[in-house]
Amino acid sequence: MVSLDGTSQIAAGDEAEIYVDASKMHLFDPSTGENLTVDESRAGRIPEREDPRAAQEAEQMADQGEEVHSADSEPRA
Repeated sequence: MVSLDGTSQIAAGDEAEIYVDASKMHLFDPSTGENLTVDESRAGRIPEREDPRAAQEAEQMADQGEEVHSADSEPRA
């Protein structure tokens, strides 16, 4: 499935070649919400939460360069 810009002239059922910049792609496991493209060795610690939306929000903050802290961690200087 793909979502295209509203100005695209490609219609449902049309055959088209689509090029994707994979460096900006994010893949998630639908059952766990886990980001499958995160580089664990370079990623900051993302706190685990019961609400999967909270984990997704934390992931988005990390992608935007914002530090994410849990209640039991201290901010880095």
